[in-house]
Amino acid sequence: MTQTATAMTQYQQNLVGFRQSYPLHTIPIQQMEWTYYDTMGDGFPVLLLSGGGGHTEAIFPQINALSQQFRVIAPNIPSKIKNIEDAVDGLSTLLNALELKQVHLYGISLGGHIAQIFIRKHYARIRDCILSHTAIPTEQLAQKTSMQYRMLQLYPSGLLTAMFKRMTRQQVELCPVNIADDEREFWKTYFDHQYDMQISKSWIVSRARIARDYFSQFTFHGTDLNYWAGRLLIIESSHDDVYDEGERGALLAMYSRAWIHTFEGYTHLATILAHRQSAELVIDFFKGDAYDGV
Repeated sequence: MTQTATAMTQYQQNLVGFRQSYPLHTIPIQQMEWTYYDTMGDGFPVLLLSGGGGHTEAIFPQINALSQQFRVIAPNIPSKIKNIEDAVDGLSTLLNALELKQVHLYGISLGGHIAQIFIRKHYARIRDCILSHTAIPTEQLAQKTSMQYRMLQLYPSGLLTAMFKRMTRQQVELCPVNIADDEREFWKTYFDHQYDMQISKSWIVSRARIARDYFSQFTFHGTDLNYWAGRLLIIESSHDDVYDEGERGALLAMYSRAWIHTFEGYTHLATILAHRQSAELVIDFFKGDAYDGV
């Protein structure tokens, strides 16, 4: 067996082990079936909101790593959700059902959009927060996401999923940092399977609808979180291919008291392609080990 084949088997074994250790839970909320991972345990809870480019399972390496220190709650937002406030209300209901009064909040990409509304609406429930590879509402992004939402609805289902499959594969292939070939191959194969077998047009359109609602319906101000006593970390990538430098700069300007970490050379998928570094960063921040005095 070649070294690459052995490594590929190890990545696959890690995924199988995750599925066996953390089966999806279901709960009815808002007359919809919500699914979520819950690693249980005695650690302080982390509400982890993943991005829109795949199901929450795609960040299984981070869930595995964080579960060593925290109880991780990682939901999938149902495709029937109509707007971002319904998503926020559903998440609050989920925390109530799990009897969790306060959590750390970790939002990635689209999950970062939801996190920014959640913390404004339920700030007392959030101890500390991490926003990773996300943006704030702007007129430019409102126009862009509104157009995307209209266009995505027009594509035939097979063509739409094939387009997203190709875009995700390119994000993995073109990330300029030195990632092992076997790891790239694992993620390309994983996402190919996701778009072939699990991700539907309705799921893709629902994410576009939430993004459009977020960028079009909300306006943020620098004083929004003055009443919140928690700490904030922003994680970005120097080669983010979803949010440009100006959009990332607007996020940093909005949260001027936040800590900032930049993954040099990585694209929007740094949370996946740099999952070891990302997990270490998140653990250090939420534990306060490297951020005392913030």
